[in-house]
Amino acid sequence: MWLWIYNMRILETKNQDNNVLHKYKDVYIDSVDGHQLVFKPTSDRGLILLDAPSAFIYRSINSKRTNQDILRLARNQDDQTTLEQINQFIDKLQKVGLVYTKGSTYKRNQPMKRKLSAWFHVTNQCNLRCTYCHVSKTSERMTDEIGKKAIYKMLSDGKKNHFDIVQISFAGGEPLLEFNHITRMVKYGKKAAKEVGIPIEFAMTTNGVLITPKVAKFIKENNFAVAVSLDGIGKYNDMQRMFVNGGPTFKYIEKGIKLLQDENISVHMLTTITKHNVAHLPALFEWCYKNNIAFGTNLFRDNPCAKDLELTLNEDEAIVHLKKAFRQAYEKVLEVKDQTFFYKTMNTILDRVQISRAHDRACGIGFSYMTITHKGQIASCPMTISDPIGSLNDADIVDTMVKKSFTYKQKEIIEISNKCKTCKWKHICCGGCPLAFHLQGSKESNTPDYCKLYKTLIPYLLKIEARRLIRWGW
Repeated sequence: MWLWIYNMRILETKNQDNNVLHKYKDVYIDSVDGHQLVFKPTSDRGLILLDAPSAFIYRSINSKRTNQDILRLARNQDDQTTLEQINQFIDKLQKVGLVYTKGSTYKRNQPMKRKLSAWFHVTNQCNLRCTYCHVSKTSERMTDEIGKKAIYKMLSDGKKNHFDIVQISFAGGEPLLEFNHITRMVKYGKKAAKEVGIPIEFAMTTNGVLITPKVAKFIKENNFAVAVSLDGIGKYNDMQRMFVNGGPTFKYIEKGIKLLQDENISVHMLTTITKHNVAHLPALFEWCYKNNIAFGTNLFRDNPCAKDLELTLNEDEAIVHLKKAFRQAYEKVLEVKDQTFFYKTMNTILDRVQISRAHDRACGIGFSYMTITHKGQIASCPMTISDPIGSLNDADIVDTMVKKSFTYKQKEIIEISNKCKTCKWKHICCGGCPLAFHLQGSKESNTPDYCKLYKTLIPYLLKIEARRLIRWGW
């Protein structure tokens, strides 16, 4: 009778037949391909789709009718409808936080596993000179001694603080300049994880130029999550990501990505959007569709190393070009033969926005995420490595991560910002980058909060995801 596209088990019937039903007001509704898109931004259940009969039932809920009343209306549409079907459907709506009865409440579920993550800044050096990079280039690098100490502290302090898994993300600079160091750290990390008794996983953010068959095989064998930075096709990448001598890099990055794909490694591409490449995002999206590459964006934010380059986006201009790219993506859902791009991209395609579940913070800063520098210092974020908050000599680096962060004892952005307090999307974008919010109004940052951009584009993103679900199911 109903199409219910949603990743949940069938529930037992619990709703009473004579309870008056109410809808929550903080719900966004749209129509996609004959279905009704229903999205509650404060829910942990994500986007829900209803076909026409299901949508009729949902619309019939008006704070006056009971299940029995709705059954009578439904039988005008389909005389085979049963009370059991109505009850089961209403129970689902209650479970996902779309409707309620007097005295009932909806509570978000917490994520099943707590992950402690660290950005391992293994070197200041890089073979590229990207225009917006926040790292001052030197020959300094992380020693094996510091790397091993950092990994062991992550594991032991993570376990002590009841985290379920630890992730080490190698970065820099360009981490593959220290490939031999990374191989030794992975070997040590696996051994130490067994000794401490907590799982470990590895990730890497690379410019892709130094990927070889040997590197790709290592990444595959050790189940790395890998992100490759690429800012456009051809010259639109090369104007921002160039070699030390100013030479173009696109063809080398493309070759590195191909080597990863030859090993059946799922590649996630990261693009920094500046005023120079924003107009060319549709072409980059097209390239990703054709190559089955998942896609993530970072909106450029000022930093001391790039402050004079005038890279900051004009928000209105960015909205125009991103809307064009998102409209294109909406049409492509029906054309592509593989859903890899869309399935793995929906929570990363718009910087800091996650639509799969409600959340209170845009990242794990001060909560579950830290940066460990090549010197063994602790920083809140890769952008703040010049302003460390502690070191590996601290008794508990998780305690340092939490209590020394600029976020400590502060309310979440969505509770502080006047813009966020009444915004329906506050649990989806969470006010954007915490560091940018922290620096707002200071001489250190001229970066906009991108609030208008988020409000404009999130509905487009929901329509893309709805169409993906209609076509692919999950």
